Amino acid sequence: APAGNYTLRVSNPVASTEAYSKSLQVNVPAPTATFTNLQYSIDEMGMHITGNVDRGNLLCNPYLVVGLGGESYVYNVVSTNNFHAKGLYPLYSTPTSVTVQSITKGGQYFGELKEFNVTSNFKRYIVDMGGDIYWSVYNEGVNKESIEGATYLRNIYHRDGYWRLPTWEEFGAIMQNTTVTKTSKKGVSGLKVKSGTTGNSLFFPNVKYYNGSKNVTGSGRYWLDDIYYGYSYTKYYWFTISSTITRNYDNWYSENKHMYYARYVRPKNPIRVTAISLSKSNLNMYVGRTFDLTATVFPENADVKELTYTSSNPEVATVSSTGTIFACKTGQCVITVSSSVENDVKATCLIQVEDAFVDLGLSVKWCALNQGANENSDLGNSMHGNTAVSEYSVPTKEQYQELLDNCTQTKVYVNGVEGWRFTAPNGNSIFLPVTTSGYWTKSSDYYYNYSFSRYYGTVYYLNVNKATGPEILTATSTSYSSGSSAISAAWQNAYRYVREVKQ
Repeated sequence: APAGNYTLRVSNPVASTEAYSKSLQVNVPAPTATFTNLQYSIDEMGMHITGNVDRGNLLCNPYLVVGLGGESYVYNVVSTNNFHAKGLYPLYSTPTSVTVQSITKGGQYFGELKEFNVTSNFKRYIVDMGGDIYWSVYNEGVNKESIEGATYLRNIYHRDGYWRLPTWEEFGAIMQNTTVTKTSKKGVSGLKVKSGTTGNSLFFPNVKYYNGSKNVTGSGRYWLDDIYYGYSYTKYYWFTISSTITRNYDNWYSENKHMYYARYVRPKNPIRVTAISLSKSNLNMYVGRTFDLTATVFPENADVKELTYTSSNPEVATVSSTGTIFACKTGQCVITVSSSVENDVKATCLIQVEDAFVDLGLSVKWCALNQGANENSDLGNSMHGNTAVSEYSVPTKEQYQELLDNCTQTKVYVNGVEGWRFTAPNGNSIFLPVTTSGYWTKSSDYYYNYSFSRYYGTVYYLNVNKATGPEILTATSTSYSSGSSAISAAWQNAYRYVREVKQ
């Protein structure tokens, strides 16, 4: 009874006079039990409510009622000092009002009332159902209005760091030694799966799924991670929640047409990335060029090998999600490659971008690299002498002669590659790696011999293979017998490497 004074009377139902009755005066004191110092904290296991309780003269166990997201959670507080209520899961990034109130078993409220306004930073909370993985408490896409979450094409939701879809075997493992009961949460029907190993439970809504043309109600399907590739088909696996839980699969079009729920898991003890090795730690590039930076993750059997690539100055050089670097303009920047799940594991590459063309103080600017090369020690691509080269041109023999006449030639090695460095009076230079075929010029002299119905002619090239120094040489052909293009096309085995020049 509520606190107060009461009279209890015992009387004879026939002789109802005072002489045949007795009375007892009863005093019910107000309960003196109190809850104080109510606090909350949040970690990956969910929300924790802690505080102190003084049971006072309360003979029964007090209860703590927690209102969270439209639901009430009741905790029987058996302690006489500190208490800890857990198993609460505020929604990620959704402001949630949490109220905490103490109550006696008979319905009387007492002690401290507290209200918290909570916004959680945890995208997913974990539940230990036994085995080697943790399960997410919620479906993907759960919010204040939708406790069942959203349905997705399978190829949209597949991995988020260590979180991923469960495998066929992992789902089968939680169905062993478990109790499955029908229940509802916030008015949504589903099944409660309780682990006989840990005592923890999961709620799986069974509201709907999309079969490629319409929503099917009364059951819910959940994607599994497994894919089976057959000779002419692909199977995508899932499990179905209705009155029971079953596993099944569908054919290839499931990934692109069917929309099911997603419930994520992650390993309890993941094999973490410890180091990243890059193919280059320093790289000189030229404007307009690309380079594929290769990254190797250690250990090789790490659970998550996904990497992120960033540039400290995208105006100088950009980098794609797979490590392709593009040089935009002259300058310096740092490319950082980081583990997508281990924030402190990363590697860097220093990029120095130079102008693609070198001003030697001559009539043309010379490209710093061979056509098709990424470094000045690379030979680049081979080509016929009359093959067009993008918007630039192959040097003429006069332009090569200008290079020979005005630059000092020195035999050097760059990155272990032998070649000749041409240094202009202004101090700028270019490097031509040695090739047995030499470098094409655009110049050629040829004529048509009507008596033999054949072209005769001479093509010119720069020979850099001689120890005495580079020189312009000629090659003559009488084998080309049709067409009117440059005579060099007849030299099928005479591949040359060229330098682009900007006119």
